Amino acid sequence: MRKALQFSAITLSLSLAASAAWADNHRWNKGPFSFIKQHFQDFKELTGIVEELADAQPDVVDIDEYNFFNNNYDRRLVDQNGHNAPGECDNRLVQARWTDDVLTHNISHSNSVTGAPCGYDLAISYKPISEGEGLAVNVMQVPQIPGFEQTYSPTVQFFPQKVRIGESWGGVYSVEDRFQGNPLNTVTVLRTSTLLSKLDSVTVPAGTFEDCVTVSVREESAGSEGMPTLRALEANTLCRDIGVVRRVLVVSGYDYQLESYLPGE
Repeated sequence: MRKALQFSAITLSLSLAASAAWADNHRWNKGPFSFIKQHFQDFKELTGIVEELADAQPDVVDIDEYNFFNNNYDRRLVDQNGHNAPGECDNRLVQARWTDDVLTHNISHSNSVTGAPCGYDLAISYKPISEGEGLAVNVMQVPQIPGFEQTYSPTVQFFPQKVRIGESWGGVYSVEDRFQGNPLNTVTVLRTSTLLSKLDSVTVPAGTFEDCVTVSVREESAGSEGMPTLRALEANTLCRDIGVVRRVLVVSGYDYQLESYLPGE
């Protein structure tokens, strides 16, 4: 429907342009044959413009075709932006596992210099929204704190099934922290994700990967006195059959790039 409306708008604009060209030509060129010749030349040029506009429509990215999230894997990403020092959480291991139609990312952090664990581990689960609607964030847990979980309402769309370059998705939702079933805190968040671009290839320490896209994610919450507070701002690069190969956290300055990738069990 949207494509049909866009084409109708283009057709109307081009028709008006053709009418203006005709009026201008008829005013200054009285010969009927010169007018007909010019009219068909205008029509030919306008037809070319329509074809160019059709060719310029953004490509569609289908997550099943690109196979971003279908595989089990063990992925290690290491910061490339100068945080490689003792005490820094610059090493990020992500284990992705599918169980009963639920995708879980088990995330742990360590220091690349000493190998010592740091920060909190995370277990973030994702579920298909419905047929053809992509993935939604389900729940986040912290293994070091048994009984703690973070839930999201309404459904937070993690990645659509199909999306065009330049399109955004997201919305307003509530993040609720709970401990052993009891509510602790609730925050209202505005999350906006945008498919920024397609890339033929991307090179990271683990190698060069083809058929990639870049997605920006911005999260804001209501701060003190109603002023918005920036929670997250990041850019993620995903490549066909691999998923995330680069994750840039703008606020903290980390630039995680893929160091190793192994298929999971």
